[in-house]
Amino acid sequence: MKRRGFILGFLLVALVNAIVMGMVAYDRSGTPEASLEFTERELPLGYTSREDSERNLQFMWTPVSRPWDRRQKQWISVETLKAIGFDCSFPLKGQGAEEYYRREQKRKAYVVLEYKGAIWQARMALVDRMTSGTLEEQRKAYFEHENNDLSRVDPSEYNGLTSETLKSMVDGIRESSLRDSRLFAIDAGPSAEELRTKYPDRSHYAIVHGVLGLDYYAPEKQEPFLTAQIQQILVSSIHVPNQFRGIFEKFLADPFNQYQTDGGKWEWKPRYTVKLNFGKKLEPWIEEVREGGE
Repeated sequence: MKRRGFILGFLLVALVNAIVMGMVAYDRSGTPEASLEFTERELPLGYTSREDSERNLQFMWTPVSRPWDRRQKQWISVETLKAIGFDCSFPLKGQGAEEYYRREQKRKAYVVLEYKGAIWQARMALVDRMTSGTLEEQRKAYFEHENNDLSRVDPSEYNGLTSETLKSMVDGIRESSLRDSRLFAIDAGPSAEELRTKYPDRSHYAIVHGVLGLDYYAPEKQEPFLTAQIQQILVSSIHVPNQFRGIFEKFLADPFNQYQTDGGKWEWKPRYTVKLNFGKKLEPWIEEVREGGE
């Protein structure tokens, strides 16, 4: 009897594994839904040890939405929020609106990730403006970078930003801009097909599963509005297959030190590039890994 139970248990495990492997094979069959090349900036090593046989890369992204910045409130329309499943029926100026929308549950949606696109280029252009032109132009660029509405900035704070103070701040911003992920979550919706039609470039735009939360804002002396925050991307880490583990082993002794010397000057440089494919179910997997990157 015990032997029979053991055999049935073994067959059940084998069947489940076969089903999982079949689903993975189907997901990865044919042409990938998207294929992008990221570096260590977007896929840093996950925390691990030499004794741990598992190797993972973290999936780093940045939300483009900034609800406290009124200029970006239109990143997602009320019509799209409704289509995702949010209840947007309560009058925005009605008594109790904030409490009403605070109770709204999170919703799953498809999220668009843009790699080295217009958002990233605009931020880099702001960094360049902070280091060139007149002091007045540099101040404007700095406050734009910090997502401040210039009309609401305290004049004393604005005029008190000297060239010396600005330089020290900009140096830190520039260094961060050379290390931070260039992957931005820029759009969301209820249909992956519609989003792909809107963003057809499969080498710069990936569509993934995500979770959105509804936000109600009523800024002082401004009209109240609804927006959403991308609270989660349902891809937190990427498994490293055995055939690619070797290239990462050398970094385990110092996984957070990406500085390399270049002509006597220490500069941050990605140590590897990863080609990441997304399948039919929008699940990513590693297709290729090579040393170096930019």
